Formats: sequence, C-alpha cells, structure tokens
Amino acid sequence: MPKVKAVSPGERYSVPNLERALQILETIADRPDGMTMSETATALKIPRNSAFRILSTLHAHQFVLRDEATQRFRLSGKMLGIGCKGTGSDRLLEYSHDLLPQLRDETGETALVGRLIDSSGVVLHQSPSKQAIKVQVEIGVRFPLHTAAPAKAILAWMTTVDSDRILGGMSFPKFTDNTITSRKAYREALDKTRQTGYAVELGEEVEGITCVAAPVFDFYSTPISALWITGPDTRLAKKRLADIGGIVKKYAMLLSNRLGHIEAKG
Repeated sequence: MPKVKAVSPGERYSVPNLERALQILETIADRPDGMTMSETATALKIPRNSAFRILSTLHAHQFVLRDEATQRFRLSGKMLGIGCKGTGSDRLLEYSHDLLPQLRDETGETALVGRLIDSSGVVLHQSPSKQAIKVQVEIGVRFPLHTAAPAKAILAWMTTVDSDRILGGMSFPKFTDNTITSRKAYREALDKTRQTGYAVELGEEVEGITCVAAPVFDFYSTPISALWITGPDTRLAKKRLADIGGIVKKYAMLLSNRLGHIEAKG
C-alpha cells in the first residue's frame, strides 16, 4: 500500500501563486534599486513566465512600479499606505504632519518619524533639511535596530519582556568603528537613553552621520514610535547633542499628547 504523505494545514490551504507574489514583494523590498523580471525569476528560482505574470498583476494593481527605461520593478507607496493603516501609523502621519517641519526648522536638520515593524524599523515620513548639504531618506526604508537612534528610543521605554524578546532576536553586524556589536553594549546604550530622555546614533551605520531621537507614546504610555533628526556630524557636534535632544524630546512629547499620552508630573 503506498505511503500517504502527511500534509500540514498550511500546505493544504496554500495558494502557490499568492505565495510567490508575497515572496516577490519581500525580495524587491530588499533591493532599493529594484529588480528586473529576469532577476526576480532567478532570485526566487521560478519560471520566467510566472515571474512575468505575477509582476504584471502587481503592476496593474499599483503595488509595484516599473521604470520603462531600465525595466526594473520596485515597490510603490501603496504597500506603505496599507501598512500604515493596518498598524495605526496613519494617525502618526496625520498628527506629525505639522510637527516635522517645525522640528526641522528649529534644529536645521532633516526631521523624521518612524516605528518598529517586525525585526527592523521603518521611516514613515520626513521633512528634509533646507541646508545645501543634508541627509534625506527614502520613505519606507528599513533601518537596523542596533544602530538607529529611533530604535534605541523606542526600545529603551518598552517593557522588559518586550525589549528582551526583541533583543533576543537581534544581530549586531559591524558597519563602522562606532557600531554597537554586543547585547551588553546595547543594553548600556538603552540605559543611557533612559537617563537622558533621548537616543543618539554617532556614525554607527554610516560614518559622519549623527541622529538624535526621542520616543513617542500612546494613551497607554506605550512607546509606539519615534521622532528624530539626522544630519552631518560637522553640524551636530557632541557638545550640541544635549540641546538638540531637548528640542527633539519637546516635539516627541507634543506628538505623544496628540495621541492621548499624559506626561507624568514630578
């Protein structure tokens, strides 16, 4: 009698082309410069005609964009919009809309808002600096937790259970000589963040770039997001960080208040 292979519920009800479409979206998300149809088929080891049909469908529904000159596909803003609505980030965008330009003007640097999603952070919106030399970030770009100031700002005020869970799954690849490469050192950075009320990133992912971030809280005093500024270290010298941190904290608290957070007194 032939053996019957056991099939899990996940396998029984899976839709192969839907799984491929999701894999394609995740793969393209990791390639800011986009991917051609052939590159997509090769990367996922699927037939070229399958890649073509799936990408064409995603393009027709505006989940991906296609550069007509290079024939490269990249994610559209539609994915970010759906994600924002699903995670409540649309409220962050609405309530921070006027605060980001104010934070930018008071500090002179690019102001951003973002949050943690899965095992990385994501930039939701920004107000670019008016300086000739500035730092600008693609909306929707992911940032690593172990280097980014906004990630430190959020993790520092999480419950111990939640922060330990995230820290347990973190890796610490080295990008520069300033990159934090151990959990012990990262915990020390979180302790310092709680003491000062703001987090810093001193060329930890990209040399010469400094970020200063503060947490944004909701009605339940849960850190759900962060506001931060970023710019060259030639303008954001260490002696200015305390003053800059105070400004960023002020705007982060204004946003928190709009989300229903009541600041503790005393």
